[in-house]
Amino acid sequence: AIPGLDSLSSNSVLGSTSITLQFALDRDIDAASLDVQSAISKVSRSLPPDMPSPPSFRKVNPADAPILL
Repeated sequence: AIPGLDSLSSNSVLGSTSITLQFALDRDIDAASLDVQSAISKVSRSLPPDMPSPPSFRKVNPADAPILL
């Protein structure tokens, strides 16, 4: 469990999975980022060793997305 996690969604296609974590607005994004990195590190030991690339994450602020493309 990661503190302040409001929702979790995932999307999978052949060879790739994307997991989106949404945190409460009062949760510090840098602290949440450290918690996510820690969780990835813990689970990485139990993932298949022949994965094409290791799990990774990135911080995204939806408010930074353009309104019109």
